[in-house]
Amino acid sequence: MLEKILTYLFFPPGGILIILGISLWLWSGRPKLARILVLLSALSLYLLSISPVSKILLSPLESPYAGAQSGKGDVIVVLGGGIYSHCMGKFCLSCSSTKRILRAYLLWKKTALPVIVSGGRLRKEDKSEAEFMEEVLKALGVSTIIREERSINTRQEAEEVGKIMREHGWSCAYLVTSAFHMRRAIFSFKARGIRVSPVPADFRGSFQTFPLLPSTRALDNSFIALHEYAGLFYYWLRKVLLPGNGP
Repeated sequence: MLEKILTYLFFPPGGILIILGISLWLWSGRPKLARILVLLSALSLYLLSISPVSKILLSPLESPYAGAQSGKGDVIVVLGGGIYSHCMGKFCLSCSSTKRILRAYLLWKKTALPVIVSGGRLRKEDKSEAEFMEEVLKALGVSTIIREERSINTRQEAEEVGKIMREHGWSCAYLVTSAFHMRRAIFSFKARGIRVSPVPADFRGSFQTFPLLPSTRALDNSFIALHEYAGLFYYWLRKVLLPGNGP
């Protein structure tokens, strides 16, 4: 929970709003510095809100998985991509989760392998992401589904899914997640000795609008990319400082 709060607090637009607040606080005492901070904030918000910049940020994350993926696996693992806390319908999966589930379903149609759906709950009284994903897959006709609902981040997903795989004697997984998230997910799974074959879904770098006009979609993509880079840096830092514990 703390990780998610810090993410939304310090990454744009939250971080930009904090800088603007600091500039207002400095305005009477150091007006020149305050104006510079306001201009930098406005420029940062603009750049992160246009599609060319968001595509530049997403490209290194998604491009390695843009081609046809090959590999093998004993089980299909789908990582949760978020849920909506309030909705009228039965299935409350986010867009990313829905795309991951549909990609897993298409793979299941070809392989008929068991499916592990991974994703916990932020509050005890809520349904887990795994429960929502299981409901969709059951409605589509998938027969063998295992829920992993103790995790709330990628590292925990890798750890908990790894336990399930060892219990069933599975050595390699088809790993289904968003393309922008795949690199960090593979990092987490491999650090725990789990072999995976990447099956990417939810490519966002292909999004295109009027190049120099800002949009909330481009800002969201930039936020996602920066979050992934921060996560990869954190994993690298843990690996360097805590070599026995992994990312």
